[in-house]
Amino acid sequence: MLAGAAPCAEVMHRFADFVGEQNLIAHNASFDKRFLDSELEGISRSYVGGV
Repeated sequence: MLAGAAPCAEVMHRFADFVGEQNLIAHNASFDKRFLDSELEGISRSYVGGV
């Protein structure tokens, strides 16, 4: 199922481009923010939306 999936780095670049500087609304946001921060750090990008 995942054999044909894009690599995580590619997906995270696309996600960062999509989100831009917009705020996200999330359930369990502290977990989500830690995950996003970690993945974006791995591709030298950051999330600049609200906290």
